[in-house]
Amino acid sequence: MRLSRKAATTGSLLAAMAMVTSTTTPAHAATNDPLRTQQWSLDQVRAEQAWPTSTGAGAVVAVVDTGVDFAHPDLGANLLQGATFTGCQGTSPCGNGDFRGPDGENNADEHGTHVAGIVAAVTDNGIGVAGTAPDAKILPVKVLEDGSGSFGEIADGIRWSADNGADVINLSLGGLPGLQALTLTGVESDVTDLLGCDVEALLATVTDKTRVVFLANPNNPTGAYLPRAEFERLLAELPAQVILVVDEAYHEFAIDAGVEDYPNSLDHRSDRALLITMRTFSKIYGLAGLRVGYGISSPAIIDYMNRIRRPFNVNSVAQAAAVAALDDTEHIERSRKAAHEGIPAIIEAMVALGFRAYPSLGNFVLIDVRQDATPVYERLLRRGVIVRPMGPWGLPAHLRVSVGTPEQTARVIGTLTEVLSP
Repeated sequence: MRLSRKAATTGSLLAAMAMVTSTTTPAHAATNDPLRTQQWSLDQVRAEQAWPTSTGAGAVVAVVDTGVDFAHPDLGANLLQGATFTGCQGTSPCGNGDFRGPDGENNADEHGTHVAGIVAAVTDNGIGVAGTAPDAKILPVKVLEDGSGSFGEIADGIRWSADNGADVINLSLGGLPGLQALTLTGVESDVTDLLGCDVEALLATVTDKTRVVFLANPNNPTGAYLPRAEFERLLAELPAQVILVVDEAYHEFAIDAGVEDYPNSLDHRSDRALLITMRTFSKIYGLAGLRVGYGISSPAIIDYMNRIRRPFNVNSVAQAAAVAALDDTEHIERSRKAAHEGIPAIIEAMVALGFRAYPSLGNFVLIDVRQDATPVYERLLRRGVIVRPMGPWGLPAHLRVSVGTPEQTARVIGTLTEVLSP
C-alpha cells in the first residue's frame, strides 16, 4: 500500500514542541530572519514568548518525511546524521536522511527540508525563517520519494527514530487507514485482561520521557472501566509533569449504570494540574455526523491548545446542535435506558449460546465468538446487521455490537443467534 503526504501541516509538530522544556539562552525577540514576518504560526503559538524559557536545546526531533537538504544554510549545525529507507535493499537504512537519496539524485520534493526549517531553522542568522525550537536538533529520516512511500518504509523509519534518540517524531503525512496506526506511536502492551486496566503495569511503562498518558474510561471496545480507587491511585502516582488525558466518550452511559465506583474525572480537577477531560456529543447525544465534542482542563492547558487548534474547527451548525442537545433530556434518558436494557439482553443471549460477552458501561457489547470474527461479520452484514470486527484491535475472535432501539437490539440478537447457532 502506498501513502501520499498532504501539504505541510504544523499543528501536531507545534503541539509536540510545546512540550519541550529544557532551558537555554533566550533567542532574540526580534530575530534577524528575512521571512520571519511571514511566519504566522510562530505568532499563533507565541514562540518568542516561550523562548526565554526554552528554545528546545537537548531535544531531538525526527522528521520522517522526504529527507532533508544537508547543504541548506538555514539548517546548519542543527542537523544530525539520520537514515534513508527509500531505494534500499531490505529493511536496513542505506543513507543518512539526505533528500537526494541513495542514488545521489535531487528529490524534486523538498517537503522534508521545509518541515525541518519550521522545527529548528537556525534563528537570527540573516537567512530564511526562524525555527519554532531553534536550538533543537533535527534527525532526518527519508521514507518518501516525490511525496509518496510505503507503509512498511514509514513504519521502519518510525521504529528507527524511536531507537536512535528521537524525543519527538514528526509526521506530515496523509492516507487512511494506515495513518492512524503510523501516528499513534506510543507504548503498546499485549491484550491480557479485557475486564479492566492494570494501573501497576501502566505506571511501570512511564519514563522520564513520558509526556502524556491517555486513559479511556469507560474503555472502547471492551466497555470496562477503571474503578475510583484505581483511578485515584493513578492520579497520585503518575509523575507530576505528565499530562493525564481521560477520554470519557461514554460517560453519560456509565453514570447511571448501577456501578457505584465509576469515577467522574471532573471531581478530581483540584487533585492534578495536568488533567484533561474529553467528552463528545457523538455517543448518547447522537450527533456523530457533526463531529463536535469538548475538553475541560486548566486555563494554562486550554491556552496551549488554543494556540495550535485550527480556527473554525467546529462549525456553527454543530455548535448550535450541541447546545440544543444538552436540553434534550428525553432523548438522553431514552438512549441511556435502551443501553442499560439492551446490554444485559445481548449478554444473556450470547451466554446461552455458549459464547462469552463482557459487561459494559458503554452502549455496546464485546463478544468472543471463538473463531475468526471476520466471516461472522460478513454473514451478519449480508443479513443487514452491521457490527465491528475487532481484529485491528488485536482481538481477531471478537465482535463489538452496538445497542440501538429495543427493536434494533431484538433484531441483532435474533440475527446473531441465527448466524452463531451450530
